[in-house]
Amino acid sequence: MLEVDATRRDDHSVLAVAGELDILGAPVLQEAVDRVLQQSYPSLVLDLSAVRFLDSAGLRVLVYAHRTLNEQGGRLRIVCTTRRVREVLRVSNLEHLFAVFGSVDEALAASAGADG
Repeated sequence: MLEVDATRRDDHSVLAVAGELDILGAPVLQEAVDRVLQQSYPSLVLDLSAVRFLDSAGLRVLVYAHRTLNEQGGRLRIVCTTRRVREVLRVSNLEHLFAVFGSVDEALAASAGADG
């Protein structure tokens, strides 16, 4: 089961994701990402710190969010503190595509620096 908690910090949307980001959880995150994309925030921070499992269905949502935000002139920041999720990003060769940070505060600071 996947849970997504949406908050705003400054002009940025933060989605805190918890649980398993797999074929069952991916549609839940996809729906949350789509809601954020409709609100036109310049930056989306996906906090994956509480994600216990990530598979290709979850990766697809991350790539979708990255691509769509880039097309809209926005930025995706990913917070990843678990070794397991970082390893999935590395093995899938996506760690270079995403901006990955150790905390939400770091991700927001990077967004502020890039946007300002």
